[in-house]
Amino acid sequence: MSDIVATYRLTDDAIEKMIKAATAKAREIASPSGVAVVDAGGILRSWVLMDGATPLAFEAVYKKARTAVFTGVASGGVPLDIAARLSAVMTEFANLPGGFPIMKDGRAIGAIGAGGGTHEADAAIAGAALAAIDLSS
Repeated sequence: MSDIVATYRLTDDAIEKMIKAATAKAREIASPSGVAVVDAGGILRSWVLMDGATPLAFEAVYKKARTAVFTGVASGGVPLDIAARLSAVMTEFANLPGGFPIMKDGRAIGAIGAGGGTHEADAAIAGAALAAIDLSS
């Protein structure tokens, strides 16, 4: 058995594509937002607060992204029994729609969080960011 494992990491270009796709979608649906991208360890790699978005969006999008990467499921979709336990031990937990894990070979390699609008708008913006990158290679 090997003492090392292969890992994947988002490139700077991929992160830039995600932020651009998210802000374009937010403009298209008139929902100024905050957007955050984190890596597999929940480290913030990029963040933007669009003109007109509430400053409170930073806290929400960062927490949504961390929730998605640590659980491997979309924020807002964590089962309530698990959410209750996680919120007790994880101060940066937010089970609100708008965070999606970035999955490769069954592992969360990062996550995107969007917030500042309705739950539907937040999910659409984060979904547009996720759709902007190629995870096939």
